[in-house]
Amino acid sequence: MGKGFLRLPPLANPHTIGALKPVVAGLSHSALLLLSPEASIPMNKADLVNLVAARTELTKTDVAQVVDAAIDTIIDSVVEGKKVSILGFGSFEPRERSARQGLNPKTGQKIKIPAKRVPAFTAGKLFKDRVQG
Repeated sequence: MGKGFLRLPPLANPHTIGALKPVVAGLSHSALLLLSPEASIPMNKADLVNLVAARTELTKTDVAQVVDAAIDTIIDSVVEGKKVSILGFGSFEPRERSARQGLNPKTGQKIKIPAKRVPAFTAGKLFKDRVQG
């Protein structure tokens, strides 16, 4: 079965709204809109957990624990100054921004913006290619 498809139970007529209700009952409104190519509502973590659980047939609780652990591990590694590369997906890393001069938009007065360290994500080739179609 291709990625992005819901597993429908065997039905006499799978095109009726009534047949789809039990399948999509656990998905949030934004997750349902993600099934549409015109969707513009962002996916949240709960939607991600629901969709991964549907693809893998794992429980939502198990998927939520894995997602939380993966996110925490990536954040902790970047905080420690390490680069995290996930082949085909992308890389997370800390980057240093130098101090610079800016303008207060209300007054036009010059202000000093201090140097800081920020997280950065660079999409991998496979990710970029799939987004481009």
